[in-house]
Amino acid sequence: MEGDGFVVISGCVPALIGDDVDAVIREYKGESPLFSIDAPGFNGNSYEGYERFFEALIDQILTPLPKEKGTVNIFGVVPYQHIFWKGGTGCGKESS
Repeated sequence: MEGDGFVVISGCVPALIGDDVDAVIREYKGESPLFSIDAPGFNGNSYEGYERFFEALIDQILTPLPKEKGTVNIFGVVPYQHIFWKGGTGCGKESS
């Protein structure tokens, strides 16, 4: 399959049975940008999943560049495009 980059997100089953996902994909890393995220659902909520994604992206793909004075990088989810933006907090409170 052709692509500019690939992400392998492993969930509950590989975590429960102890699969070494990184070992499996290691042989393909030279062909195109590829990174993996260990994100079983029992390990946290969707916010932690986003954090794991960005940490994996930063640690496995990006390379340091010189700092530019007056420049700020902002990573995150665009509020109105996030599927849970207008939903409840999950703690019994409803948001408006």
